[in-house]
Amino acid sequence: MTSTHTHTAHTGDQLVVEPQRFAIVPEWVLDLEVSDAALRLYALLLRYGGSSGSRMPSRRLLADRMRRSVDSVDRAMRDLETAGLVRVERRRRGRENLTNRYHVRTTNPAEQKKPTAVDHRPAKADQTPGEPEGGSRRSAATRTDAARGTAAARVAADLRPNRKQVTESPPPPTPPPRPPRRARHRAEEESTTNRSDEVLARCGITDLAELAERCQASRRALGLSPTRWAAPCLLAAIQLALVRGWPPEQIQPALLTLAADRDTRSPMRLAEGGPWWDQPPPPVPELDGVDLAALEAELDDVADQRPALQAKARQELAAEHLPVTRATVTARAVQILHRSRQEVA
Repeated sequence: MTSTHTHTAHTGDQLVVEPQRFAIVPEWVLDLEVSDAALRLYALLLRYGGSSGSRMPSRRLLADRMRRSVDSVDRAMRDLETAGLVRVERRRRGRENLTNRYHVRTTNPAEQKKPTAVDHRPAKADQTPGEPEGGSRRSAATRTDAARGTAAARVAADLRPNRKQVTESPPPPTPPPRPPRRARHRAEEESTTNRSDEVLARCGITDLAELAERCQASRRALGLSPTRWAAPCLLAAIQLALVRGWPPEQIQPALLTLAADRDTRSPMRLAEGGPWWDQPPPPVPELDGVDLAALEAELDDVADQRPALQAKARQELAAEHLPVTRATVTARAVQILHRSRQEVA
């Protein structure tokens, strides 16, 4: 939006009109519990349109305008989405990621039209409607005129309150007694567990702990800390990705791809657009019918080489985003042993 500001030049008789750009933030938005960065981002989005509507500045442009990083802009945008101020529409053309479309809201959804207050005070019998109290015609009106049905008497009769109608609002109903704190906590935990199970079922994830172990193994293979890749952190990233509309069936391979990316620090990056959504799911090792006892015995025959074989097996499994378990490590270590013998032969 633009405004005009005038000032007088040095000559004293010439007015110069300077256009100034600004964005008007509704007052009800200032009262919301959002971060300062989110409020500044909201004002910046309004800068690309004067009212409710959609606009498509890039995330990099918003970060440059706010003097912040793209990750900071993403966090502020999530605050605006949670508050219902902005709805983000992520656009793609085939495999190409386009700029997001932001639907910005400027009207307060909680605001309701309040009824106009009506003055129920009865008008005086000797006052004509439209005449100020104490006017020159006050002495001309009498009770006899009111009894005969003058305009003042009729107005007073219309404004007198009806005693049959209740003018006071009834008291609010008594709330039901709250259950004990321990029972409330148990109910909240059960509800959270049920929601988590539904989220994982939508994504086809049967064992979140195993998925977290695979991600942490990839982080260790890169020499990075696996702390942020625990099961609760993965669950939060999965829930956010589902809220933003990413396909559930691609969430697990996308997480494994992110865990193997050295530039990725947190699984929360899953909810953003990136090449990890184009990766095929990794293969799952087939261990059915494998005699693990025989494999363990074969490794016992080369006890001096076993630690090195197992360490190399863990590295290969982590690089291929496969589960790093005792069975998979044993099977891969035997395969490495066979390969080395074939190379020597």
